[in-house]
Amino acid sequence: MLVECKSKSELTDLYKDGKLIGRGTTAKVYLKNDQAIKVYRNTSRKRYVFNEFDMKKHLDELSEVKVKNIWTPNDIYIYEDEVKAITLDYIEGKTI
Repeated sequence: MLVECKSKSELTDLYKDGKLIGRGTTAKVYLKNDQAIKVYRNTSRKRYVFNEFDMKKHLDELSEVKVKNIWTPNDIYIYEDEVKAITLDYIEGKTI
């Protein structure tokens, strides 16, 4: 589900005081209140990937699909028409 944020503080409240559990080229993942939050960095690499693959639409479609044994997007947080963060749900199962 796309969630339009009106301010940056709405975004920072999602992961503030959370534990950093992962870091990659385009994002960091925090754990807060038993929920993983992937926060995208504002880098040229992230902008390239998001523009090249229309990631806002892709993430929105992917959030509708629930696949076993994978972290799937839940809420997708948009600020100034750009994806800034997503919450992730882990679907546990034996097979994909």
